[in-house]
Amino acid sequence: MKEPLHVNKKPMDAQLLVPLLDYDPHQQRIYHPAIGKGAVVGGLLGGLLMALLTWGLAAGWWPVAGLGQLAAGGEGVAAFFGFVVGSSLGGLTGALAGLRKIDIHAPKKS
Repeated sequence: MKEPLHVNKKPMDAQLLVPLLDYDPHQQRIYHPAIGKGAVVGGLLGGLLMALLTWGLAAGWWPVAGLGQLAAGGEGVAAFFGFVVGSSLGGLTGALAGLRKIDIHAPKKS
């Protein structure tokens, strides 16, 4: 009798487990904690800045031709939209800025 396909089996080979390392197989560093910190800080700052900007656009403080769609939904919807867009762009920018902390071309110290 065959076993059903939905039965969970534990992996038998230890090579199936992937270790969490900061180095690739050539011993080049691929991660630095500044990447995560930069993404969080950039996401928060970018989100708050864009939320304030889109809230001002929707409230009429800063009228821009062609962006009347933000005012149609209301200030809250515009602020939420601005926070989502700003946090994604700010997080990406912060993570890319954190990549500068990795010194790829330096020889590894022994």
